[in-house]
Amino acid sequence: MAKVGALTGGWSAKTNDLNQWIQVDLLATYSIVRVATQGREDYSQWVTSFKIACSMDSVTFDTVKDPTNTDNDNIFPGNSDRNTVVYNRFPVPMSCRYVRLLPYTWHEHISLRMEFFGELLGPIQDGSPLGLESGAIPDSSLTAFSEYNANHGPRRARLNMAKVGALTGGWSAKINDLNQWIQVDLLATYSIVRVATQGREDYSQWVTSFKIACSMDSVTFDTVKDPTNTDNDNIFPGNSDRNTVVYNRFPVPMSYRYVRLLPYTWYQHISLRMEFFGELLGPIQDGSPLGLESGAIPDSSLTAFSEYNANHGPRRARLNMAKVGALTGGWSAKTNDLNQWIQVDLLATYSIVRVATQGREDYSQWVTSFKIACSMDSVTFDTVKDPNNTDNDNIFPGNSDRNTVVYNRFPEPMTCRYVRLLPYTWHQHISLRMELVGELLASTEASTTLKTSCKGAIAMNASPRTCTKPIQLFTILFGVVLRWLY
Repeated sequence: MAKVGALTGGWSAKTNDLNQWIQVDLLATYSIVRVATQGREDYSQWVTSFKIACSMDSVTFDTVKDPTNTDNDNIFPGNSDRNTVVYNRFPVPMSCRYVRLLPYTWHEHISLRMEFFGELLGPIQDGSPLGLESGAIPDSSLTAFSEYNANHGPRRARLNMAKVGALTGGWSAKINDLNQWIQVDLLATYSIVRVATQGREDYSQWVTSFKIACSMDSVTFDTVKDPTNTDNDNIFPGNSDRNTVVYNRFPVPMSYRYVRLLPYTWYQHISLRMEFFGELLGPIQDGSPLGLESGAIPDSSLTAFSEYNANHGPRRARLNMAKVGALTGGWSAKTNDLNQWIQVDLLATYSIVRVATQGREDYSQWVTSFKIACSMDSVTFDTVKDPNNTDNDNIFPGNSDRNTVVYNRFPEPMTCRYVRLLPYTWHQHISLRMELVGELLASTEASTTLKTSCKGAIAMNASPRTCTKPIQLFTILFGVVLRWLY
């Protein structure tokens, strides 16, 4: 931005203090990976360092954290002159709608120009029906807190379901109270953007308002929040007759497997039919190998709690690795105990769906069971949980010989950059080879396709999913909130 008449070549805060910020409403949910900054074009004023904070609702903001100490905010280096563009990549992609840049230090006066880079995540237009009306979602996926009787069960809750014999045209709860809910297991992870509801087709009963709650494990549920006050649940307006379809869009897309509709008010009796809309996120079929066997993941990305010696190091843990001279056919820990782990830095954020393991190629040693833990920052790790009891870690079955490849699918896709395999039981000695399987979500490499449309872009060895482009601040002028020009 250049000076034009009285309009200056940059934003300038009214005062110089740590309360200042500039905010962009991107008007949709983006995965943001980089920020570019400049000083003021027409005066020697610039921001020399800054923080970034992101939000889905413009109320609660999460600051980007220092990857080496996640108790601290990340301080990004800023500018040292008026016009040089300084690029900063986020330690991990941030998925949000609202982005704030908070000046931390400055030269002469807080003034700047900026651009953000990333890719659109949502809203997903209107989404596609997920399968209640079509029958793609099976009857076994529909459950409820109660049903009036078997003829009024949750399987009758499909949009446009009509009465057939004794089977009613809708689900009806046994009693009318705020404990009632109806749940859909989508059998995979979806980004859900809308819900459609109807009343009962064969009787004047309908839900007049409701809440929505979502879960990945059917145990812990997150309710959709009121975007104007995120301390409160969002109350969606429902129906006023038997058959009119009422559509409600979620304030932000919800990425989950299990969805509950919780009636809040009703006419005559709690009864309804419904459909959800969105797009499939996972599982990602069988995924693609992420590069241990192929060598795409470099040796420097493989680390371990210990190694028996340099010839048994973690770089030997690649699937189908064979003994070469003194270099062994697998990673071997120094000692056999539950402290051991082997870690892969994928160098970008992936959705990981499977792991493949083998024993040591040149000796009868293998891991017979293991856990998996994932992290975005290599500091805080989340273990994959047992889907039947989420208080417990999932124990994956391992190998029973040297060379057979054993594949294990994760109960749910795990989104992370760092993956640890933690041996739990073993034969003779902790030794293994492995591969991870999934798909790239966001690259930490610099984009090489900024001058090419991201649609179908293939350039400079970048995959279409690594293409990130400027989010065009000039197209969203009305979303920018400024601490006004002086």
